[in-house]
Amino acid sequence: MFRSILKTPKDRERALVAVGICLLDPPTEVIVQPYKKKLSREAQNRHWSILRQVAAQLKDEDGNYHSPEVWHLHLCSEFLGTDVVKMGGRDKIIPRSSANLSSHEFAEFDDQIEAWATERGVNLVFENEI
Repeated sequence: MFRSILKTPKDRERALVAVGICLLDPPTEVIVQPYKKKLSREAQNRHWSILRQVAAQLKDEDGNYHSPEVWHLHLCSEFLGTDVVKMGGRDKIIPRSSANLSSHEFAEFDDQIEAWATERGVNLVFENEI
């Protein structure tokens, strides 16, 4: 298997050579797509740390507590928007996913969540700040 991220002309040359020597029987699959850096484990942990703290400290307008997962979906709707999907003959409002955000976009999303939580009196504490 050959896998590469093309950053330089030399990288592209190596990829072309690899494709040139691929077998045709059996067929070979070649996929070319824009590179999207995966979200770091640290960024994911920070995100869910914020949501756990929100879930523990914040009630909704009706005085109810919710799980981190529910707050995540709510905040995806709030900051990333929603899509309307027809399902079973009815329109369903679905929050946009954070899974497709770039690292930079995810960091901005988390900054929005942190500001939102702080404005509502959530006392956020991070392990590296203790």
